Amino acid sequence: MPEYLSPGVYVEEIDSGPKPIEGVSTSVAAFVGFTERVPQESRRLGGKAVAEPQLNTPILVTSWHQYEENFGGFVEGAYLPHAVYGFFQNGGTRCYIISVQEMPRAQRELTVGGSKLLITSKKGGAEGSRLRVKLNYEQLPAPSAPATPAPAATGEAKEEDKKTAAPPPSPKKTAEPETFDLVVESYDVTSGQWQVAETLRDVSFQEVQDSGKKKVEVAYQFNRGSRLVDIEVASEQTPSLAKYSPTWEQLKIDNKDKLVAAGGPELVGNVSDRTGIGSLEMLDDVSIVCVPDLMPQPETFDNIDLKMIKYVQDQMVSHCELMGDRVAILDPLPNLSPQQVKDWKQNYLPDSSYAT
Repeated sequence: MPEYLSPGVYVEEIDSGPKPIEGVSTSVAAFVGFTERVPQESRRLGGKAVAEPQLNTPILVTSWHQYEENFGGFVEGAYLPHAVYGFFQNGGTRCYIISVQEMPRAQRELTVGGSKLLITSKKGGAEGSRLRVKLNYEQLPAPSAPATPAPAATGEAKEEDKKTAAPPPSPKKTAEPETFDLVVESYDVTSGQWQVAETLRDVSFQEVQDSGKKKVEVAYQFNRGSRLVDIEVASEQTPSLAKYSPTWEQLKIDNKDKLVAAGGPELVGNVSDRTGIGSLEMLDDVSIVCVPDLMPQPETFDNIDLKMIKYVQDQMVSHCELMGDRVAILDPLPNLSPQQVKDWKQNYLPDSSYAT
């Protein structure tokens, strides 16, 4: 009760009913799906530092730049990067990324002069399998040896030769490393032709010491490596380019099944294991749940698994109803008309206020 010390007119507000409930933020989204790569977490195991991929782990991201640093960029075969990019472009500020699968990288193993080289695409997914590389090496002719002077016939000539004798030979110099040009071509799907994507000149192999062990690394001019591929020397022996015949080598993904979208169990996950959608139960600030990679890629439209899609979307709605503070964004099937989308929602999706 306020105390009035002087005459006058005073206005006093008195609560006349229950206070309104404050609304929760609707700007925090959670995206579950596929990414180009996943962050690595360093842990101590047996006294050694081991990097473990953070699959099925919710990671907070506050900008598209931060997403690119942790999960990579746009990659063929994944819708999640496009969804996250659109989220930030439309004013989003905070979201969680749960990557259930990173896209595989195309590789090619070469044998060069008795040593093995492993060439890996930096970009994951099918895009990396549309690259081919070539190590262009041109061997220069060996310098001719200087002519040996004929021996002197007389003693006087020998004395004269001593006066004009050439100085002793200088110490042998270390042989210059073999250099080659790394040419990377990309296959253009539209034109159906290979096009040069980048050319790196004067690339060489260099021996280094790593923890007391000999190791061979690829040395680039001005330390500017390739932006498309990584080259690793998988043996201690320095490759000899003189024994290598340059040919085009296309990168490939050995297990093409990895490009197929993960099934319902991987996306739904498990609450106790904190994987997939189940991992979102420990987050109390999420207001929107999205699974962009539930829908198939265009090349697999003919093999749509309707039961799997319905199963995942049912689990999304059940999760939101259980938590009571978030809503599920459900994608319609591809290539449907507006009326067909309406029929799909009425006939297949649960009637819930926690889904849209």
